[in-house]
Amino acid sequence: MGDTPIKHFLITYDIEAGQAKVRRFGENYSAALDAYTKAEDAHKNDTNLDIVLVGAENIDVIKRTHSSYFDTRDEFDSLLAGILK
Repeated sequence: MGDTPIKHFLITYDIEAGQAKVRRFGENYSAALDAYTKAEDAHKNDTNLDIVLVGAENIDVIKRTHSSYFDTRDEFDSLLAGILK
């Protein structure tokens, strides 16, 4: 990680649709935490949504560490195309 400031991301994952929405808060942890708390409260009975607040240097790190929230179909198609050649 080094000296790079931590950025905060609120991920709302729609399980049924298999899609994640990401809100970026930069280094503003209190705004991110407030948004997380409100989202959790607003959707507390919705078992189709997974809401997480994560922090990392950038969104690419989040996509690697929380890959189950992101569509990897394009990556899979690229790998498959390479194998089939």
